[in-house]
Amino acid sequence: MYRSVDGTGIKLVFLAGRGSVAITRTTSGWDHLSISADHLPEEVEYRIIFIENTSFEKMTEEGIDTADMSSLIEYFDLQ
Repeated sequence: MYRSVDGTGIKLVFLAGRGSVAITRTTSGWDHLSISADHLPEEVEYRIIFIENTSFEKMTEEGIDTADMSSLIEYFDLQ
């Protein structure tokens, strides 16, 4: 998810059953508000990372911010 400075962000939601990604606006990180076509980016590059629940527990114990993509990339040594 991308959050802008004014508190409104763009949220990408992977819909596994449909094999697609939904793009919505969000103000809380959880809500899904419609977004007009002129605010959609022409192209979106994203990565999906699956993490086992046991890893989350360990990461929390070690103080890793699981909401911070940079922290996840560093923790798992991803390229």
